[in-house]
Amino acid sequence: MKRLSDLEMMDYLDGTLAPERLAAVQAHLAGSAEDAQLLADLKLAQSTLHEMSAAEPIRAGDDFWHKVRAELPQPRRSAPAKSLVAQLGSWLWPSQSPLGMSLRVAVLAAFLAMMATWFGPGQTQIVATPAARQFTPQQKAALDSRVPPRRDAKPLPGAAGSGESADSGS
Repeated sequence: MKRLSDLEMMDYLDGTLAPERLAAVQAHLAGSAEDAQLLADLKLAQSTLHEMSAAEPIRAGDDFWHKVRAELPQPRRSAPAKSLVAQLGSWLWPSQSPLGMSLRVAVLAAFLAMMATWFGPGQTQIVATPAARQFTPQQKAALDSRVPPRRDAKPLPGAAGSGESADSGS
C-alpha cells in the first residue's frame, strides 16, 4: 500500500472504517512511520478541537468595549486654521519633504505652461521655407484666392478695391 488517503485516515479516526479495511490500514500504519506520525498529529488536533468546544466560553462584561475605547490613543487635534496667505506660503515653500517640494514645483510649472498657452500670443508667424518660394505666380494666385481676407485689415494703397491708385500719390 502506497499511502493512506485523507478519507481513509478520517474514517479511521472517526471509527467508521469498514472492518475488512481496518485490518489493512492497521497493517499499513505499522509499516509506514510517516503515515503513523500524520495520524497521531490528526488525533492530537481532533482531541484539542473537542476540548475547545467543550470549554466554557469567556464572558466579557457589558462595559468591555467602553474600556477598550478608553484605552485607545486619542486622535490628534488639528492645528488652528491658518490664514489664506500662510496656507499659500506653506504650500509654495514647504520645508518637510523633497518629494512634496518636487511635486509642487511640477504642478507650478504645469500651471505656468497652461497660462502661457492661454494668454500667450494669439498666432505664431510661419517662416517661409525654400519649398514655399518655388511656387509659380499662377500657384500663388490660386492659393491667395482660397484664403479669405482679414476683416480688420485695411487694404493696401493701390490694391484693387482700396479706392486709391498707386499713381495718385505723386
